Amino acid sequence: MSSDAVTIESPDKRKRTILEYIGEARFGPAFFLGSSSGFDWPLGETPVGEDAHWSANSRFVVVLMFRSQDTATSPDVELVAIDTEEQKIISIDRNAHGLIYQCGFVDSGDYEYRFMDHGKATTRRWRPPSP
Repeated sequence: MSSDAVTIESPDKRKRTILEYIGEARFGPAFFLGSSSGFDWPLGETPVGEDAHWSANSRFVVVLMFRSQDTATSPDVELVAIDTEEQKIISIDRNAHGLIYQCGFVDSGDYEYRFMDHGKATTRRWRPPSP
């Protein structure tokens, strides 16, 4: 692991998400290559954002996935949850021409985030599926 890597541990301390810095868009966000410990990382070489948020039960980790890194326009981003038990990716929201700002899990167990489109910001929530 390089010095430009950040490790984010799950609440139960059995799983880790590792984000290694790989570059950034001009006037934009940094890109990271994700990997994991304690579960299979399903995103492969797809760049992700600088944050990874774990659910309180350590089942889900939410990351911002960059579907494109076009520096001439806004990147095409998708907010996804990785279900570490089912080993699958759940699409939460996608913004092809704007930004999504990750906030985190709130007391209700929902994941809260900000969706920016054409200069307008809205707060949105995603509720993880029940077991």
